[in-house]
Amino acid sequence: MEAKSRFGSRFVLVLLLVALSPTLVMSDMITTDNQPRIFIDFTSETDKVTITEARLVYPDYHEIDVIDRITEQYRNYFVLQCPILENGDYELKVMAEDDIGNLMLDYASFDFTVDTTQADVYIYTVPEGPVIINDTYELYVHFIQAPVNKTVLLRAGGEELELGDSMEQVDDKTFKIELVSIDGTYTVLATGYYTNRAPLSGQYSYTVNANPPIVTLKSPPFGIVNTQPFDVIVETDELARCRYKKNVAVPYRSMDAMELVNATDGWAILHKISHFSGIPEHGNISIFVACNDSYGRLMIEPAEIVIGYDTTPPNINVNIEPPIVYHSPLEATLVVTSDDPTICMYSTTPENNTLDAMEHAFPGYDDQNYSTYHFQTLSFSPEASTYVYFVLCKNPVDELSPVVRATVTVDLNLTLTATSETPRWMNSSPITLKVVTNRDDADCFWSEDRTRINRGMAKVGGVHHFAYIDGGKEDGDYRFYVQCISPANDVLLTINAGKDTTPPSRPVVDDSTQLSNPEKTWKTDELSARWSAEDNESGIAKYKYAIYDYNDERITDWKTTTRTYVTVKDLELRDGRTYYFKVYAQNNAGLWSETPGRSNGVSVDTSLKPHHCENGVADIGLETGVDCGLECPPCEAGERCINDSDCDSGLRCDSASRVCVESTCGDGVRGPGESDVDCGGVCPKCGPGKRCNSDTDCMPGLSCGLSGKCELSLTETCSNGQLDPTFESDVDCGKRCAVNLGKRCAGGKRCVTDNDCVSRECTENNKCAGGAGSGDADGDGIADTEDNCPTVPNRNQADFDKDDAGDVCDDDDDNDGILDADELSNGLNPKDPRDAHEDNDGDGLTNYEELVVYGDYNIDPNNPDTDGDGYSDRVEIEKQTNPVDASSKPGSGFLNILLILFIIIVLIALGYVMYTYYPTLFKKKPKTRPVPLTPVSMPPRKGPIVPPPRFKPIPKPKPGQVLKRESREDEIKRTKERLIREFELVDTKPVTKPKSEEEKPSGEQKPQKPVEKRAKPSQKPTKKKDDTELYLALSDIMPPKKPTPKKPRSKPTKKASKATKTRTKKK
Repeated sequence: MEAKSRFGSRFVLVLLLVALSPTLVMSDMITTDNQPRIFIDFTSETDKVTITEARLVYPDYHEIDVIDRITEQYRNYFVLQCPILENGDYELKVMAEDDIGNLMLDYASFDFTVDTTQADVYIYTVPEGPVIINDTYELYVHFIQAPVNKTVLLRAGGEELELGDSMEQVDDKTFKIELVSIDGTYTVLATGYYTNRAPLSGQYSYTVNANPPIVTLKSPPFGIVNTQPFDVIVETDELARCRYKKNVAVPYRSMDAMELVNATDGWAILHKISHFSGIPEHGNISIFVACNDSYGRLMIEPAEIVIGYDTTPPNINVNIEPPIVYHSPLEATLVVTSDDPTICMYSTTPENNTLDAMEHAFPGYDDQNYSTYHFQTLSFSPEASTYVYFVLCKNPVDELSPVVRATVTVDLNLTLTATSETPRWMNSSPITLKVVTNRDDADCFWSEDRTRINRGMAKVGGVHHFAYIDGGKEDGDYRFYVQCISPANDVLLTINAGKDTTPPSRPVVDDSTQLSNPEKTWKTDELSARWSAEDNESGIAKYKYAIYDYNDERITDWKTTTRTYVTVKDLELRDGRTYYFKVYAQNNAGLWSETPGRSNGVSVDTSLKPHHCENGVADIGLETGVDCGLECPPCEAGERCINDSDCDSGLRCDSASRVCVESTCGDGVRGPGESDVDCGGVCPKCGPGKRCNSDTDCMPGLSCGLSGKCELSLTETCSNGQLDPTFESDVDCGKRCAVNLGKRCAGGKRCVTDNDCVSRECTENNKCAGGAGSGDADGDGIADTEDNCPTVPNRNQADFDKDDAGDVCDDDDDNDGILDADELSNGLNPKDPRDAHEDNDGDGLTNYEELVVYGDYNIDPNNPDTDGDGYSDRVEIEKQTNPVDASSKPGSGFLNILLILFIIIVLIALGYVMYTYYPTLFKKKPKTRPVPLTPVSMPPRKGPIVPPPRFKPIPKPKPGQVLKRESREDEIKRTKERLIREFELVDTKPVTKPKSEEEKPSGEQKPQKPVEKRAKPSQKPTKKKDDTELYLALSDIMPPKKPTPKKPRSKPTKKASKATKTRTKKK
């Protein structure tokens, strides 16, 4: 039986033949369709089954014949289309026979219920919707029957998320999932089918509003106005009430209420401030807005809305990139930037200077999408021409910008130009060559040998070319040659670049005055100083200086200068104080001296002020000018002088007129900013032999040589695209260009000698033999027989790997097995075969292995884990998994990691136990014999136990008798005997009891030996107490011996009794 979803249901009735009679087996079903279809399927031992009767019983028990509503779909499979039914219980009765006439034993009966009010799927949330304001909630999907297959989709904002596999099964009909609240409207759609193939479907929509209101500015658009007063309108994402405050954020209750626009029960989406004003011209004002929604949630912080007042039109900047189009695709981009949000139009007709008249709009114009950046792609025809565009924009307050003009040129034969941006000096390795070309289809090469320029330069951004040169170069000045090649022409540059890694010397500073005591000055408003420093490599570029007082406190800011003499004015020096200069020197490589130079210092003494410096007369021998020079302050321009020190800073003393003059070009003196006298730097370029700092100081055709002087530069002369008859027989070829640079002329060009021609033949009419049809197929001036790439122009015949195939025809210039295109795309150098065996990303695979051996995987040689699954490319190759597929990775080593961690923890614990308990566990103890656990009998003791004295009292001597003192050894021996007597146990009682001390005679008496019972032969002898207890008793009583010198043992005063000797022997 098959059932459909709530939008229609159908049932399948399966009829089975039992024995020879057809039998129909059915089950009760519920449908929400009021006109269901019932599918009837028979199983019979014969080939054909025919339904003979079909009756539908209504809830009121009346029956109708529905045989005419049954159609046979295919053999033994029928469909009953029920009439429109009302809600209630129904019964279908079916009778059938097979093709041999066997009828079913009885009617097959099928009960089903029609209930259009019942849903197939119930979807709800906890807490219940339709609006959820909790941070999290649970989504439940309940089916009226256990589904065989289900799909649950969550839709929001045009996106769809499958929840089916993530849901937790509560029972066979109910599923749930916990979701985090994100504000928005959601729709849940559940689909699938039941066990009887009946489809199911359910849908539920709800809204999540778990966060406080969000405020956005509605008007004025983009927060710009050009008139005041005006209305401010803000919009909230839900019904709310809002308040505001100007310029300062205060609590919600302290703010002013905003008007509600289109309010609903005291709540609104739009909120307004009417007739707002008070913004200064060309200024801004902040409005802080806080809102409270209908659920009582208040914004955590007020929203700040900035509104500006601007009555000026927007300023726009228009560019076309690139400004020259010289190859396919013939396209450029028209780019507009503005200081205000704008929308823009453009035109190619200058008369169309209004927005309505302009025929082309930038993207976003029709949608009023104001922005500060606009661009539009332009296309051109291949004919050489210059195109002009006119752009006009307006801001949100309808202020119009000026019409701005921009041009672009289409020239497929654009002449290649190249400019060096290489620093003249560098202070670290490697030396970096930087060249910029005007065509992005140009390739540049470099070398230190001008006869063979074949080392490629890396290209960045199409027109920027770089080469990093190290090779263990020491500090010094070097010359490099760069040749850039394009389909139009070639350019050759000579670049002087130096390396200087050592800082300049410490400057020597002299602040002496012209007084008799050079360390004194009477001036309180100025100080002067001279200095010098040396740098043998790159030379000194500039200095920085400051003035300090005697307390080492700086009284002036640091200032930089290229001069070696300065006079600092407008100071406030104090009489009696000492001041000095600190000076650092910087070389042309950018390194500063490690320690500053320091002057000796000058003390201010106003009493030394000469009176002649203020008398208005030029005192001969004391002044060079009126009250200036020598001992007096420096002279201004026009005053007389003897040398430059008499002139103020920035002036020099003219040697002819002896007058202070400004240093200018043409004054015959090498002044500041000049590389030589009246040339270089800020002055005109220098000629041959003149001093220079860079090639820019030299005239065209000259370069700044290693000697620091301008000299002839054939590399520029032979590549400037002009005919220089002194050096060339034709444009950029022949004569000196051929002799020095090997640039010979192609067929048909002018020549003087055979050496000027590529063909080595200069005809009688001074033309090089060759030309069209002369064996130079690519027209690069190289005969096909000598051209290593005869079909592609390569005038320099570059062949990096010396395989007789020019680099322009060779797809692997360095012959390292990696194609040039692959090397360039992965940041490798196609001119360096060593990088094939390097491992850029450190994953254990060389660049060659990643790009060639395992090239089918498309591994990234600059990423150790291309697919980012936590396993390096090499590990995945070794484990035979896919290194570019994150789902394909080796087995996890997590258990091994846990095992290692467990072993480490156990070892740490053992170490801690050993460290803590070692003294207790491994302390040496005296070896003892085990104490027997058998109870022993002690002889009875009469009277209280009195511990024996440690030493035996010394008896009084008899008249004439001399007593000897008892030795230590005798004392110990006697104590041992006493203890042995105390601890010697027997099983029998003594025959006689010892007398007490009161009953003993005054004389010494022998102790009586106790009588023991002898054991019978058949009995075991009585065991004595173990010696361990005795040993412990002796150890506790007797202190250890001190290491004393061995003395001869003294004889005991009395001999031990026989009984004592016997017991000692037994022990």
